[in-house]
Amino acid sequence: MGHIQLTSGSRFANDRYIIQKPLHQLSDEGQRIRTTVYQAHDSELSQDVALKIGERNIKTYKQLQMEAIVSKKLYPHPASPIIYDHQTLEEYHFLSMQLIEGKTLEDIIYARSHIPLNRIIDITLTICCVLYNLHRIGLIHRDLKPGNILFGDHTYLLDFGIVASPKNTGGRTVGTPGYMSSEQARGSSLDYQSDICSLGIVLYEMLTGENPMWDSNTTSTICNHIFVSFPKLPINCLFERFFLPKNPQTEYIHEILELIIRRMTRRDRTNRYPTILEVIHELSRLKTFL
Repeated sequence: MGHIQLTSGSRFANDRYIIQKPLHQLSDEGQRIRTTVYQAHDSELSQDVALKIGERNIKTYKQLQMEAIVSKKLYPHPASPIIYDHQTLEEYHFLSMQLIEGKTLEDIIYARSHIPLNRIIDITLTICCVLYNLHRIGLIHRDLKPGNILFGDHTYLLDFGIVASPKNTGGRTVGTPGYMSSEQARGSSLDYQSDICSLGIVLYEMLTGENPMWDSNTTSTICNHIFVSFPKLPINCLFERFFLPKNPQTEYIHEILELIIRRMTRRDRTNRYPTILEVIHELSRLKTFL
């Protein structure tokens, strides 16, 4: 049984949902299609929704179930999408959730679109606040990346399918290679500081347009996280990308940003910020200079 393929006008789940269009597909570590997300109309709720559908197997079931559970626990945080329904049919598992129309951070970075510096700090603070709530209930996201940050009416953090408590991590490598912490790349047990490291990489990429950990293949990328120190933030990005003047205040802003990113992305987790609250405090202090 392969992944489901529905076309515009198709009906799903006893005709409750009318498919409007496919939005995107999500793959597993072997690049096999795991789930497909559609825009659909929910005839019971009389509104459009995002419908995430995957073939019926234990892995897909657990991930969609976890996403539903975590999203409901985070509700009503405005940066977490609302879950409407979660069911299993004869052949498929599916999740119905709030439809957010907009672009992902990955779309914006790949398009080389300009994001103002103030906006970058606000985006990072929003994700920090979601992580604070997630960590507070004892869970790690484990897949922070630009593709899981969506801009609609405001910023959203998506895809809670592989979240886990620290005691249930370790033994295998999970996540997206370019955004892993060093302990994640090694397949070691994780704590909340792993998410802090991943967010630091995303912050660096927003500032420079590049992720320095990506390499020619997955193995090399994972090895970079284990053996290569994260690079310093080039000061030229503040002049060339954000057109800040060359003066002592810009140099000070660069110094603070560099210190924040360096501490977030340390290979040794004991040298990172102990909690996401410290990151929030540092970024909030930085905002007073912008």
